[in-house]
Amino acid sequence: MLNKALASTTEINQNRLFSLAFLGSCVILLALALLFFLPAAEIILTVNREPYNNELLIKIDQSIKKPIDQLDTLPAIFLNPKNLNQNKYFFNNQLVSPDNLKILTFRLDDLGRLLAHKLASLSPTPKKMLTIPKIVDIKIDSLDFERGQADLHLFLETEVIPVYNFKTINNFLISRPIDEARAYLKALPSLEKVKIILRPNGPRLPSLGTRIRIRLDII
Repeated sequence: MLNKALASTTEINQNRLFSLAFLGSCVILLALALLFFLPAAEIILTVNREPYNNELLIKIDQSIKKPIDQLDTLPAIFLNPKNLNQNKYFFNNQLVSPDNLKILTFRLDDLGRLLAHKLASLSPTPKKMLTIPKIVDIKIDSLDFERGQADLHLFLETEVIPVYNFKTINNFLISRPIDEARAYLKALPSLEKVKIILRPNGPRLPSLGTRIRIRLDII
């Protein structure tokens, strides 16, 4: 009798687990179906890349180990100019010691990060670099080989685009009429074209922010 009761209880529990699993699967399938049929929008922002030509006054200092963005200061290092990897370190004859045995230099990656920080802090429109900055000219204000320090004017070239706050844009677009949404997007800086794709077609954007996808097309 006890064995039969245990078997019956086990069978009931198994049936319950099967029912719960089946119900869970149905709920998931229903949610996926609803997501498939909910309105969706894709926003394509075609943006122009802009030339960026500017001068940057920096200090290089052998006594520091990490860049100090707030002071525009980069770590300096003495290297042998004959073996210098110019893909990693800046080379200029004016920074070579009189005996030609060493050069006071800095990492190009550090310069790139410093410029990226400055571009991201621009107001009212932050910028983002698309290409590695190129140093087209240099002016040395001061140079101290004994201390391993120098003050440099660097004249830089690169390409940039504006940084858009996609979260703010997405929040604004929720449930907006198409004409109002298009006018808002066209007012963003440096945009060449705005394309809105709705599925299915309708007069307004989706009421769920997760159903609005924004992407950049850079030209």
